[in-house]
Amino acid sequence: MKKLVCLFILIASFTMVNAQKKKQPVIKAYSNDEFKLAKKDAESFYKAYNYAAALKIYERLLVNEPNNADFNYKMGMCYINTNVAKEKAIPYLEFAANANTKDKPKDVTFDLGKGYLYAGLYDKAIETFEAFRLEKGGSVDVKLKFNQWVEWSHAAKN
Repeated sequence: MKKLVCLFILIASFTMVNAQKKKQPVIKAYSNDEFKLAKKDAESFYKAYNYAAALKIYERLLVNEPNNADFNYKMGMCYINTNVAKEKAIPYLEFAANANTKDKPKDVTFDLGKGYLYAGLYDKAIETFEAFRLEKGGSVDVKLKFNQWVEWSHAAKN
């Protein structure tokens, strides 16, 4: 009986190791014609709040243009606005937040703070929200509910 249990555990462990070794499928770049259409589709889905559909397209658009601050920002926002893995937004939002001023999306620092909060990085969220407040000269648009996000970050930390 012990040999049977040991054999079962051994087979199960090999199965789990092999399952973990499977590679993610390679994301294929768009051709030039496909790229133009995909860009329009992604923007349409994004504006229609269909973030799950937009996310799939932005993922491929980023294969073509990995340094595009707008694509990175929108990819991050798709993660923030879906129930996928919100913490996956952070690298995309960080990239967009570090873009030169001309390409930097308007409220990316604020949205990066939200990403940090969702990922459980409360100190970074608070720090980022304060940096956003400074960027705006201390006056933040009421529609963003900025103070509420800062309060949530402090409450989550404690």
